[in-house]
Amino acid sequence: MIKFSNDRKHERLNLNFQATLNRKGLDSSIEGVTRNVSQEGSLIATKEWHPLKLQDMVLVTIFIPPTFSGQDVTIGLQGKAVVARLDLANCEVALQFAKTLKQFERVE
Repeated sequence: MIKFSNDRKHERLNLNFQATLNRKGLDSSIEGVTRNVSQEGSLIATKEWHPLKLQDMVLVTIFIPPTFSGQDVTIGLQGKAVVARLDLANCEVALQFAKTLKQFERVE
């Protein structure tokens, strides 16, 4: 039997969903793609990370396609998150959600 060591409270899923980040003071959304998602946070790849700083509060929307959600259309799940880490070498932003992903609001 194989046992996986996982110190995290929630499992990370390596799923690539479109995502947008909005921060107060920005003129437009930052576009990206999730590298992984859990109930507590997400790693998002984006070339537009430059306006973000550690501890910035952002509004993140993750777009779930019909093939994954079972819905007829793509749905957005939206909630607040804090920028926990900026990986400049890989153009990635690590977010820690203020509420769990299942508590995010559904947006069209």
